[in-house]
Amino acid sequence: MGKENKTRLKELFSLFAGRPSLLIFVHPDPDSMASALALRRLLLRRCSRVVIAHDEPVKRLQNLAMVRLLKVGMSGSHELKLSDF
Repeated sequence: MGKENKTRLKELFSLFAGRPSLLIFVHPDPDSMASALALRRLLLRRCSRVVIAHDEPVKRLQNLAMVRLLKVGMSGSHELKLSDF
């Protein structure tokens, strides 16, 4: 990892320092789900709980397959208590 990337990662981590929980809210399409997975993986180094949530049901077969095969683990927004984040 280059020096510039390390600096950017440290800056990202500093934004979430001291936060025990984080909510990543996405539209359930492949690009946003993949980005949310990557961000969750990075931020689990700093936050004890990182939840990916969506406000619309996953309907397209390809998107459902992605959620199942990659074990995305998204929650519906109606299932969450926003004050926890």
